[in-house]
Amino acid sequence: MTGFGYRPFIDPIDALIPAIHQWWFLLLPLFALFMAMAYRGVKAPGLRRYWRGVGKLTFQIIVGITALSLAGHLLVQVVVPALGAMS
Repeated sequence: MTGFGYRPFIDPIDALIPAIHQWWFLLLPLFALFMAMAYRGVKAPGLRRYWRGVGKLTFQIIVGITALSLAGHLLVQVVVPALGAMS
């Protein structure tokens, strides 16, 4: 009966695999690769430059997500406390 109580979007993932939330970022390259493959498969006019486009888009996705996460970290850890200290 405990298997029916798991709600994937509400319960933490630790219910299935303990301590996996510490290593989520290792899935980023794989996620970016699959996203790039799907996008390039739809948008590419031919397969001649498909893998070059997939590699380029994968790199862009990884850099973009990393930059957004760093910007969010700086916002929450630096800017918000500085604004709180001003008031």
